[in-house]
Amino acid sequence: MEKKGVSRNIELKIQFPLQWFIWLLHFNELPLKHLFEYLDGETTGPESFSRKIGKQLINYEKLPIINFEAIELDEININKTDLSKDQQYLLDIVGAI
Repeated sequence: MEKKGVSRNIELKIQFPLQWFIWLLHFNELPLKHLFEYLDGETTGPESFSRKIGKQLINYEKLPIINFEAIELDEININKTDLSKDQQYLLDIVGAI
């Protein structure tokens, strides 16, 4: 049996190319861009955050770890026919992971 990477195994499980998922993440990020600009101001580049939120992210490795309780999810009770094709695809990915 040929060894395959994690990404390829996910693609085989969901029977869909994973790069489409990456595109959807980018597409869904656009509305949040306006929210972050409203809260923190415009960035000066793709790798720079210079306002309140950005300054807090500089030392994120040193922030304390907060305890949380994991939520077990066996099945999502939703009628897939009510979802768009993109939403169905994301639901399949979540189920595969």
